[in-house]
Amino acid sequence: MKKNIQDEIPEIIEDTVVDEVTQLQAQLEETERKYQRALADYQNLVRRTQQDAVRKAKLATKDFVVDLIQPLNHLSLAAGQLNDPGLNMVLTQLWQTLNMHGLAEIECLGKAFDAEVMEVVEITEKGKKVTKIVSPGYRLHGEVIQFAKVILD
Repeated sequence: MKKNIQDEIPEIIEDTVVDEVTQLQAQLEETERKYQRALADYQNLVRRTQQDAVRKAKLATKDFVVDLIQPLNHLSLAAGQLNDPGLNMVLTQLWQTLNMHGLAEIECLGKAFDAEVMEVVEITEKGKKVTKIVSPGYRLHGEVIQFAKVILD
């Protein structure tokens, strides 16, 4: 039995609609993948921006603190020589305040040499352990801002 054109039209329309729906579903899936990638990129950007802002805020005072270190070291030496209780109290408070704001002295006396935080100014005998600190080193929020100058023995 021969089909007439009127019988074939619904099949042609149905095939075309099915093809278009399949094509649209593929486009929708691709758009969804692009959206998910863009959202992930945006979230990563927000996270990195926040981390950078926190890092910059922590290190904003770096130059100021670096400028204070030498006078504070000299004041500490003077306090040790004078042994004045009032001066010692003020100096202790000042160092405590700086410590609360992220400044920490690098501990190196009696330890093995560590090029990450120390500079050698003199080596005697074996040269394995730090026996004297010529100038203390400091970290600000974990970042070395002044290397410790040490003598190894």
